[in-house]
Amino acid sequence: MTRRTVQVLILGAVVFLPLLVLAQTSYPSGGLVPCGAVSYVVGTNTYLGASECNFCFLAQLIQNIVNFLIMVAIPISVAMFAWAGIKFFTSAGNPKAIGQAKKIFSSVFIGFLIAISGWLVVQVVLQTITKSSFYSASSWTSVGQCAQLSTNANRPRDYDINTLLGGSSLQSIVPTGGSGVPGAGGATGGGGGDTTNIAAAVAQLQSSCQQGDSASCDQLSTPGGVIAVAAAAYQGASTSAGPGGGNVACAWAVDNVLKGAGLSPLANDANVQTMENSLTTGGRGMAITNQSSAQPGDIVIQGNDGHVGICQNAGCTSVLSNSSSNASFTNVTNVNFNRTDVGQSRIYRVTS
Repeated sequence: MTRRTVQVLILGAVVFLPLLVLAQTSYPSGGLVPCGAVSYVVGTNTYLGASECNFCFLAQLIQNIVNFLIMVAIPISVAMFAWAGIKFFTSAGNPKAIGQAKKIFSSVFIGFLIAISGWLVVQVVLQTITKSSFYSASSWTSVGQCAQLSTNANRPRDYDINTLLGGSSLQSIVPTGGSGVPGAGGATGGGGGDTTNIAAAVAQLQSSCQQGDSASCDQLSTPGGVIAVAAAAYQGASTSAGPGGGNVACAWAVDNVLKGAGLSPLANDANVQTMENSLTTGGRGMAITNQSSAQPGDIVIQGNDGHVGICQNAGCTSVLSNSSSNASFTNVTNVNFNRTDVGQSRIYRVTS
């Protein structure tokens, strides 16, 4: 085997070695930053919302950056090796040209070794400081098992300045209240539960279902499950814009919850009797004859048709409704609205 043949073989190995490494390297898809945004649907509109990141995503970001640098280094190295090879084989015995080609070979080779070594060091460090569950079963070099801590559709990113200055959407960006439900407020929360917040809470439920949360998917599978989430988000809202300045706005408030949950209203701003007719003869619901069978999101109508609210828990021992005296959706009572003189309340489950 001649010296020139050996040199050709070495050149070929050096040129194709990076390609073998390239085949084993995982590159970021969808950008270097692996988290921070989530799409969610409200009605027929799709919005971009902010989402929470965790330590796993930080490790994935570091790996994405290193992989990106390797991805850039490989074609540059291949091009430089090819250029050095061309200079070497076209030197025609010129010592100066041969020396330049060898210098390019050695410089690029050393630089590429440093890059590969850096990549290996980063992989070893990440493996040492992160959980093994972060990595896919098929590759110890791919951080790909990160789970979103939570998606927060209540932090929208694509509102325009006119919408922000309009004020109606500002509350959905900065929630008020401490119930743990986006946009939910207390009795004195300053109206922190408008229908915008209901939409955000429902969108968060949809996003959690898409992330694989079975409990969220179960809630979305029935109208009552969505109504329960919407009612919790609406708690604390002012009803002063309703009939009688909020004094006789119980049916109006429940309809607001239904509309926020993506359902048609039952009373169309009329009264409790109209709402019950929609549930019965209108085919919108079914009667729950045993209170123990009641579920969150069921509709509760007072025995004398004087009031209406929404079950908050299984068994309907807690009902949320409009407070006439406060003109807000803050009244929490038992199934009979803390009354003993108006007969037993009737419970209905919305079916459509």
